[in-house]
Amino acid sequence: MKILKNRLGSTSLIAMAAYVGLIGSPSVAWAQNAPQAAIPEEVDASDGKMASGEIVVTATRREGTTFNIPAAVSAVGEGAIEFRGVNQTSDLVGMVPSLQISEQTGAALVTIRGVGLIVDTGYAEPAVAVYSGGIYQPRTGSGLLNSLDLERIEVLRGPQGTLYGRNATGGVINFIPAAPTDYFEGEAALGGGSLDSVNGRMMLSGPLSDSVQVRVAATGNRRDGYIRNLTTGNIVGDQSQWGGRASIRFLPADNLTIDVIGQFQRASTAPVSVLVTPPTATDQAILEGATGEPVNFTLDRDAHYEEFDVENGRLQDWSVSAQFLLELDDVDIKLLLGYVEGINRFDVPQDALSTPFIQIARDDLSQAYSAELNLSGETGSLEWILGAYAFKEDYDANLNFGFPSTEVIPGLPGLVLFSNGVEENKNFGLFGDVTLHVSDKLQTYAGLRYGRDEKSMTQDNLAILGPPPGISTVDACTFANPETRSFSKSWDNFSPRIGFQYSPNSDVNFYGQFQVGSKSGGWNFSEPCGNPFKQEKVNAFEGGIKTRLGGGSTLNLTGFYYDYSDLQVFTSRVTTAFVVNAPEARIYGAELEGRANIVPGLSVDATATLLHARYSEFVDTDIVTGITYDLDGEPLSRAPDFTMNLGVQYETSLDLGLFSSMMARAEAFHTSTIAYRPYAPEDQEDGYWLFNAFLQFDSPDEDYSLRLFARNIGDKQYLTQIFGGGVATAGYRKATVGLPRTIGGEVIFSF
Repeated sequence: MKILKNRLGSTSLIAMAAYVGLIGSPSVAWAQNAPQAAIPEEVDASDGKMASGEIVVTATRREGTTFNIPAAVSAVGEGAIEFRGVNQTSDLVGMVPSLQISEQTGAALVTIRGVGLIVDTGYAEPAVAVYSGGIYQPRTGSGLLNSLDLERIEVLRGPQGTLYGRNATGGVINFIPAAPTDYFEGEAALGGGSLDSVNGRMMLSGPLSDSVQVRVAATGNRRDGYIRNLTTGNIVGDQSQWGGRASIRFLPADNLTIDVIGQFQRASTAPVSVLVTPPTATDQAILEGATGEPVNFTLDRDAHYEEFDVENGRLQDWSVSAQFLLELDDVDIKLLLGYVEGINRFDVPQDALSTPFIQIARDDLSQAYSAELNLSGETGSLEWILGAYAFKEDYDANLNFGFPSTEVIPGLPGLVLFSNGVEENKNFGLFGDVTLHVSDKLQTYAGLRYGRDEKSMTQDNLAILGPPPGISTVDACTFANPETRSFSKSWDNFSPRIGFQYSPNSDVNFYGQFQVGSKSGGWNFSEPCGNPFKQEKVNAFEGGIKTRLGGGSTLNLTGFYYDYSDLQVFTSRVTTAFVVNAPEARIYGAELEGRANIVPGLSVDATATLLHARYSEFVDTDIVTGITYDLDGEPLSRAPDFTMNLGVQYETSLDLGLFSSMMARAEAFHTSTIAYRPYAPEDQEDGYWLFNAFLQFDSPDEDYSLRLFARNIGDKQYLTQIFGGGVATAGYRKATVGLPRTIGGEVIFSF
């Protein structure tokens, strides 16, 4: 076996010093909403904010602000969601430190601090847990469908388990839907822009009686694609999405609240890829010999060759949930019940070549049930929360790899590798967390979670030879008669958490903590049958300081260190994809969130991350080169050494008749080099800048507004993912491309 020691380079000491200098600068501070005034800590019940402008959050299952919670938590409020056009999870990049998100075949690929699974494999669970209204969303596609009529979005970085029923090693993204109101209100918006995009949304909310409140919302949008198929001459990759939510709040007693939410969303999307490196001469010769036609390709980032235009797939999600909250004198009792059903269906070519080699079709159905009961309260100087969680998912997946030009039998072109898997996934957890107020300045906290995961799978892998329906089928595991494979396994884990918080005064907050996270193992979707991967574990250390600098300015700094064992990593082969375990990985870094109010109406905000995420023990084979690499010291995928977002925002009054106020914002996002695959420089995307601008005008009575936006103003072509592919033992690289420059706006009517 040929093993090479590979070195892609590391951040220089000079660059690190420069980054630390930026992070240490007191001239920048952070917030996600409008400029903030004074600091008296009353809560405004109308919008859930403190008088200081800080957003009230429940990320740690206790109500508090982003300032006084001892954790790395960011919140994006309703105003920022609407003003900056957050339509899906990927729009949060730059708004939250250490967050990287892209989309691939209907899946939201999320990493936080370099932790996450870079491809939706079907059976591997996401390292970053996504919740909507407190209900866990088991499939990664749900992350693309939850930005509908939200009160806020909370992002909690680092392992979670003692506060959430479902364990997560990377963090939590929690979408909080806007609740029904005890007064009548409504909103309607219509907009459009580049790529012939059109979008609309509406919301109505109000009471039906003194004890019943209702809220309904709906949204829809579409846009054209931006990649040209040079074979047909058509632009491909158009997308559309629509959905709605209905919420009912019952108030049968002063201390009892019942919230019932039903939601449906559907997206039509076409995953389109381009070539990054050309196919090898061997690959070209094989394809040309099989088809008798030359192989055409291009390395342009706005075009590709495919025999046929990519057809849109279907991503669908519907859910229903009920939350019961009983507030007694000394304890709050909360019960959460949820059902989530998701469909991910597509059938696309995967070559970006004029001669078809591989066609991938997928049809997944997920049905998940969850229940969580938690009790919380205060006893003397103790705050505590106890909970129990149960989860069950039935997952049925079908994946076809079709090779229309391959002749396993001479004169009979066509080969299909068919995989079907039916998995039952059960999770049960008990968790608790206690905070002791040692004094008015010092508190300590500790928590523990016990979790048990049970998985069972029935799997078929078949090879069908010749054109459909095929003249022969063989078991792709044993190449004997087709047969079904069944297997099961369970994992037990204990996840402790311990930490402290020290506040010398009302404007400074120090904290430090240690916690353990884990993520269950499983079996890979396709051949060979029963190919397992292990449970992932992490020991995580984190410390930080949060400060109020006066006049509404803030500065938060966080440092962290992760020690991973059996990190779950995606790797690909010609006909399939696997999750394997990297025995060891180390991650450490620092984050900044800050905001400075310069003069009345003018503010500057920034987020930044300095990250060192490396394998410390991992050997893997690259599908493209066929070479086995020792990846010790190489970067984790989607974990750039440095990212930052700098924004300038200005608000002022106007006397323009139709409009009485204006809010303008300009921002710049930068990332250093991103390694999408760890093997070679060609697997990396060079660092780049993206520039955005937003403008809003409001009427005197705030009953209508005009919003304008420009994203990726410089029209930068940048890659959001790189994959390996090939015909023989060597091959080529393909990638997905981020959105080009888009300009547009919308008109909003409120009542």
